[in-house]
Formats: sequence, C-alpha cells, structure tokens
Amino acid sequence: MKNEINDKVEKTLAAFDNMERAEVEPFFYTRLQGRLESDSKSIAIQRKFAWATVVAILILNSLFYAFYEPVEEINTDEVIVQMYDEYNIEQIDLLEEVGD
Repeated sequence: MKNEINDKVEKTLAAFDNMERAEVEPFFYTRLQGRLESDSKSIAIQRKFAWATVVAILILNSLFYAFYEPVEEINTDEVIVQMYDEYNIEQIDLLEEVGD
C-alpha cells in the first residue's frame, strides 16, 4: 500500500521535472499591481457611498420623527351620520332587516 502511494508521488514529482516555466507578457506584474490598486480605490468609493446613504437615511428618519404630528382619531359613527344627512339617506339597520 505504501509502495503504491510512494510510486504515485514519484510519478507526480517526475512530471514537474519535465515542465517548462510559464512565460508572462512584459510588464505583467506592473499591470497586475495597477489593477489591484484600482480595485481597492473602487471599493473605498463604494464604502463611502454606503456610509453616506446610511447617514442620509438616518437624518431623514430623525427629521420625520421630529416633525411628526399624530392624526386625530376619527369617530366613524359621526362620519356615517354626516354622510346620511348629506346624501339624504335613510338610516337602515341591517341587523333588524335580517331578523325579520
């Protein structure tokens, strides 16, 4: 069992001996560094935008809370009576009609 594993390891290492070194284009590392730096700048801009959005939402929330005036509760019975009077509707009690 150990011999089989050792043989496989030796074959794998021998395959690396025959490989050629990978060639890269000129100025590859310079371009790679430039790309990494530009990515870090865009991430910083995204973070600043996210924080600005959070701050704006918090400011709007606090303004709405500061100027919030609760609405008076409406008495629906009075509104219904006013509608009956305004449109000349006879008040009908539906429960009484159902019972008949």
